[in-house]
This record gives sequence, C-alpha cells and structure tokens, in this order.
Amino acid sequence: MSAARRHLWFAAKCLVAAGVLWWLCTSNQLSLEHINPGPQAAGCLAAAAGMFLASMVVVSLRWALLLAAVGAPLGVFRAMRIHFIGLFCNTFMPGGFGGDVVRVIIAAKETGSRSAPAATVVIERVCGMLGLLVV
Repeated sequence: MSAARRHLWFAAKCLVAAGVLWWLCTSNQLSLEHINPGPQAAGCLAAAAGMFLASMVVVSLRWALLLAAVGAPLGVFRAMRIHFIGLFCNTFMPGGFGGDVVRVIIAAKETGSRSAPAATVVIERVCGMLGLLVV
C-alpha cells in the first residue's frame, strides 16, 4: 500500500470517527446529564487506577519471566518500561497491534534477538485470551 493511500485511509477513519461523535452530540444520543459523580467517585477512581496499574505491573512481570524463559532476559524494570511504551502506543495509535510491534522492536534491540521477543508477545496474547475464556 502506498504512502498516499495509507494517509488517505487514516484520514477517512478519522473523518468517520469525528462524524459519529458529531452525530452523537447533536442528536442528544450522548447525554451526560445522567452522570452524577458523588463524593464516592474520587475513591472509586483512585481504586480503579490502582487496580489498573497493579495489573499492568503483573503483566510486565509475566512478560519479563517469559523473556527469561526463552533465553532473552530483559529484567523486570526494563520489561515494565517497554510494556508501558507499548501500552501507550496501543492506546493512542490506530489499530490494536501497534503496541505489540513496538514492544517487539524495542525488546529486539535490547536483547539482540528478534524471534524471542516476538514469540513471547504471541504467547502472552494467547495466555491473555485463555485467561478471558476461563473467566
């Protein structure tokens, strides 16, 4: 796919998203009047943020253990740093696998192996899907 076509596709996706948001706001389908955060909202928000951070630390630890198991040790804190970079890319880049690709690229540069980080990201995705099936 050429660069111009990719840019055009990205612009089309952005326009569709903006159009849907505009329609929601102008047609009263998106009513924020029913949201009434009470005094307990700050505590709930803090608890949710803490649980999210804890889960990301556990996932980073799992990835570091997987990397060590396949012979490409990265260290817990370096794996955590790379994992949060990948999480940022998953959140703010279009597509769902951008963060995984970024994680593989950075880990491959730091470990010297391309296959081990790629395999561990795939294994981690499979483990996550199996965990969802169990729950």
